[in-house]
Amino acid sequence: MGAKGAGYYRNGFLILEESVPARRQVNTTGTGDVLSVCMMLLDQERRSTMGEKLRLANLIVSQFIAGERSLIPALCFQCLAQKSKNSY
Repeated sequence: MGAKGAGYYRNGFLILEESVPARRQVNTTGTGDVLSVCMMLLDQERRSTMGEKLRLANLIVSQFIAGERSLIPALCFQCLAQKSKNSY
């Protein structure tokens, strides 16, 4: 759902939660992956409702977008090029 938020569908019911606006936009690539991982990890939390889990995941994604959470390693293209060059 992107900027509109996140949803969870199960047993004929759809739960929707609005997104949390990011303070600034630093990271936009990988946000869906971050949300998916959050939901996978939160699946083990039995005391929280699905709505609470979606709200927390949306907050974490917002913090990632704003550059407040470093969850995905930055790619160093020079490092990758050097590593590729040295492997021949």
